[in-house]
Amino acid sequence: MFTKVILIASVILAVTANEQWQSDGPTESHKEYEPESEYESQYGSKNEYHPKNGYKPKKVYCLGVDVTNDCIYRADNNYAIDDKPRSGYVACVNKSAICMPCPYGLVFCSKAGYKGLGQCLGKYDECPPRSY
Repeated sequence: MFTKVILIASVILAVTANEQWQSDGPTESHKEYEPESEYESQYGSKNEYHPKNGYKPKKVYCLGVDVTNDCIYRADNNYAIDDKPRSGYVACVNKSAICMPCPYGLVFCSKAGYKGLGQCLGKYDECPPRSY
């Protein structure tokens, strides 16, 4: 007797659930999420980070050729070998740009050219001497 009650209850639940499921109507299961406002990521590739505040990174030239994108431009306004938070500069070696760390990692030097191989150039962009 008890099993008949369970069987009848199961059938009633199954029929009710089936009717409920059919009455929900069609749903759009493949509708893609669209944000309310246009979202533009500020995290592009390593060489294309440009904040929206209007700041543009300094151009780095090697023998008159713009080599700004040959080194990684980081969010702290430095060019460097990689994304690690250390200072660096761009030097020309064999007529091509190479990212170099500044001596002792003291400051970032934004400009370097063929005449200043291994040195930081610019009135305000000089690596200070080593201090003990």
